[in-house]
Amino acid sequence: RNGVFGRIVPFTNFTPGGTGTGAFELGLRYSAFNGSDFTTANAAGTGVLSSATAASNQATAWTFQAKWIVNPNVRFILDYVDTEFGNPVRFATGNVTTEHERALTMRAALDF
Repeated sequence: RNGVFGRIVPFTNFTPGGTGTGAFELGLRYSAFNGSDFTTANAAGTGVLSSATAASNQATAWTFQAKWIVNPNVRFILDYVDTEFGNPVRFATGNVTTEHERALTMRAALDF
């Protein structure tokens, strides 16, 4: 209405021991990063990747999200992200590299 986005309002707010469940939302996202303009043959401090950092200039990620909207003012969000790097990435400590990363994050939002 009037070109303004509002918050999502569940049909029934969650009520402990009651019949209200709130609203549930599922999401799926694909994202890609292509920094192939950056080369790995330049010295550190030049604004481009250095071969010494074992950094990757490409990555793709799938994100799955589950959201529970308890009522118009409270929501809980759980994200699972699965990332594939174009080149192995070295951890800051040690000499361990990986081409794959998984992350699980959770957040809560309270609006008043």
